Formats: sequence, structure tokens, C-alpha cells
Amino acid sequence: ESCLLRIVGGLIQYRRQLLPSDAAGRKTQQPKVYVTDAVSYIKSHYADKISVSGIAEFLGISRAYLNKAFQQELGMSVQRFLIDYRMHSAANLLYNSEMSIQQISEAVGYEDQLTFSKAFKRKFGVSPTCYRNPSHPIRIYHEKQPGPPSDGA
Repeated sequence: ESCLLRIVGGLIQYRRQLLPSDAAGRKTQQPKVYVTDAVSYIKSHYADKISVSGIAEFLGISRAYLNKAFQQELGMSVQRFLIDYRMHSAANLLYNSEMSIQQISEAVGYEDQLTFSKAFKRKFGVSPTCYRNPSHPIRIYHEKQPGPPSDGA
């Protein structure tokens, strides 16, 4: 377990202690808080072999509830967000580094370069090699991101 993982986990647990409790004494949390915590986790661990189930388990909620919260807040599944985040990170590395496509695929959490290349082409419409080509027009993509959790609302 990495130091960063322990720190993120500790911050999430601390924030949960500050939450109000329901009539049964259970801590209550709005879906937006779970989404924000999941996004932070994804941004810290997207290069690792993480899964939606693992993220939900880390947050202490069910996979179904996490997906419902993502749909409600971002209009997409957790899996879609994770893939999109990995693809945007890969596009940044393709554009700004000299790393090989194999190195980039590993750096964004793909063990298999072919699987990575297929996912990249599905997302951007071109292969990683073509995207890296200086004559390829750079496309700007805007993904919906969660804002900071509100206090008490």
C-alpha cells in the first residue's frame, strides 16, 4: 500500500467523521461527495490496476451506488470516467513526451498496448501514432468534472 493511498484514505475517513448522522447513527453523505472522493482516487491511481469495484470498496459503498452517483453527478459511469481520464492522460503524454506508445500505455494503466491503442482510437478517432504526428490537428476535449463538495447542502 502506497503512502499516497494511506493519506487519501485517511483524509476520506476524517471527512466522514465530520458528516451528520441519520436517525440510526449511520453517517450520511451526498452522492457528490462520493463522486469527488472517487475522482480523487482515480486521479491518484489511474496508472495502477484499479477497478470500479475496488474504488467502491475503498469508499465503503457498493459498486451500484457509486455508478448511480456518477450518473447523477457527471452523466457517465465510473468506468467511462476512468477510461476517459486515462485516455486524456495518454494524449497529454503523446503530445508532450518522447515516451514510446508501449511506455505510455503502461503509464496510464494498460498492460496490453493493443488494448490501449483500441481504446485510444475509440476515444479520439485516430491511433496513438497518428495523434502523435505533428501534422495531426490537436483536438480539445472538455469532460465534465465534479466541483468541490458543498458544505451542508
